[in-house]
Amino acid sequence: MTHTNALYGKSRRRASRTISLVVPGLHTADYVGLVVQGVFKSSQSLDYAINLHVQTAALQTHNVNHFRSLITNGMIDGFLLIVPYYFEVFTQLCLEYQIPCVAVDDAAVIHEQIPLVSCTDRQGIVDAMHHLAALGHQRIGFISGFMHVYSTRQRLQGYREALQTLGLPYDPTLVCEGDWGRKSGYTQARQLLSLEAAPTAIIACNDIMAFGVLDAIKEAALTVGSEISVVGFDDIPEASTHIPPLTSVRQPMETMGQAAVEMLIDLIEGRTPTQFHHRFQTELIVRQSTGPLKP
Repeated sequence: MTHTNALYGKSRRRASRTISLVVPGLHTADYVGLVVQGVFKSSQSLDYAINLHVQTAALQTHNVNHFRSLITNGMIDGFLLIVPYYFEVFTQLCLEYQIPCVAVDDAAVIHEQIPLVSCTDRQGIVDAMHHLAALGHQRIGFISGFMHVYSTRQRLQGYREALQTLGLPYDPTLVCEGDWGRKSGYTQARQLLSLEAAPTAIIACNDIMAFGVLDAIKEAALTVGSEISVVGFDDIPEASTHIPPLTSVRQPMETMGQAAVEMLIDLIEGRTPTQFHHRFQTELIVRQSTGPLKP
């Protein structure tokens, strides 16, 4: 399919040079916060203002009129969506009103009319699985994020594909759904560690949950890196300073934010983005939270 910016229209109104950034929450050191840092860096250099819209639990209510008012207030040139609640509602309204829109880490499915910035989620988990298998681990737990998020499903696919490639069976008792928070990582890790045949390694779909996994392991008086290994995803700054330092799948979050702004501004200013789906490569960063399985 050939993508152009024709669907966004030419001159709806005089440009405000303002972008609305919609996020489901904001913590400076997590995935969303680090992407946002890149967004602000690029927007400032390109002389665009950012209107930050942080959703709260109350805004999870499906209120189309609320979303419509954000999109049609005449003060915004385009929308940058970082896995917001009700992603599909936002994108459909942007298409309806011909407002430029770019997504970072699509919240549901790849939308063929919405430009997207993401990373190689599936391959990142495949790399983590092969690293753990090379260390002798065969029972590997997996704690996902919310399953309605596209990147989560890609990461689970990577987990299952790696098991098949490595000749290891898929055991549904080793797979748990988390909510991206540290407490859920702790809770799901306790469940995994309570299994009669407990895993010797656990992959969490973000570093924050991985920290919760490490909390549960400490409580169980196990030694990380020798008795059990842990891998996170994102490689946020705290991953390298945590005790023990966390092995993590790195995605270039700040660079992803910068790329998303540049794509959106191309659309706003009538240019076709050079890439409609910009997928950044992940990299496994090995630290002390993973180690050889004890015989």
